[in-house]
Amino acid sequence: NKNIELEFELLRLRERYNGLIAHTNTLKYELNNVQKQLHEKEKIEPNLNVDLEKERRRADEFDNDYKSLKIKYDDVCERIRIATHQLEHVQIVLEETSRRCEQLEKEKSEINAQSGYLSQNVLNVTSKYKDKLNIIKVRLEQAEREKREVQLHNEKFQNDRQPFDVKKDGILESVVVTKIFDVKIIPSDHSLSDEYENRYLYELQQERKVTNFKMIDNK
Repeated sequence: NKNIELEFELLRLRERYNGLIAHTNTLKYELNNVQKQLHEKEKIEPNLNVDLEKERRRADEFDNDYKSLKIKYDDVCERIRIATHQLEHVQIVLEETSRRCEQLEKEKSEINAQSGYLSQNVLNVTSKYKDKLNIIKVRLEQAEREKREVQLHNEKFQNDRQPFDVKKDGILESVVVTKIFDVKIIPSDHSLSDEYENRYLYELQQERKVTNFKMIDNK
């Protein structure tokens, strides 16, 4: 019985051994495949490293480009913000300018209306004073003519008068005879109204005094 158990045990061990050999062969096959793959990988890996390095450099370039674009984008956004602020300010200035223009147009209309009114007043006043100046001019010309006539008349009067003394009621008086006027007896206390008589009253009185003095001296 013991031999049978040993044979049975030996048979079982042999089966296990055969299984292990089969498993070992399988593992060897897989190991060979892995070695082949590893060998192929070792051949491909340098290329992969080169490609990986290229991709890394491209990634760095992309990152740099992104950073540069980000800076440009931020700069453009800031410029847009400033331009928007300036545009809002310009819009406010334009609105104020528009209101100011409307006010100036209104003031211009008022000034034009006042200017027209003042121009009409100036024309009226100018016409009025022009008429007055014409009247004054006419009056001056008339006065000048009258002055010349008076001067001529005066000269003629001076040339034509012939003074002499007469005695009336014991009073010596001056008498002037002219070719134009009637005989005028001029007492010392007489007040004349005629402009020509008034003009020569003083002279006649002076002549009368001179004559009286002569008469006194003769006595």
